[in-house]
Amino acid sequence: MAGFDRLIAGNNSPQRGEGGVGFLFSSRYMPCPQCGGSIERSAEYSHHCNPERLVEYQLFRLRPGIADFEAALHTYLESARGRVEVASAARQVRKDLD
Repeated sequence: MAGFDRLIAGNNSPQRGEGGVGFLFSSRYMPCPQCGGSIERSAEYSHHCNPERLVEYQLFRLRPGIADFEAALHTYLESARGRVEVASAARQVRKDLD
């Protein structure tokens, strides 16, 4: 069994799991770090990201930051200083329309 524990994962070779419990098999596919597409490990260096998928994946990765920004903006706009900014912006828009 000791020799089995030393097997290196790759080409679906078994490897001892965390804490020595169970076994893991490596996948022959991995996600592209830039576009998130599933690529075969052997084609890792020849992979070219689809520009459309690249943009979609980057937007997907930005979602938590966008949500945090929106929450912070909402909190700011509800504050006294935020309300002054909103009123000032509204006055400026009305002035620009005249």
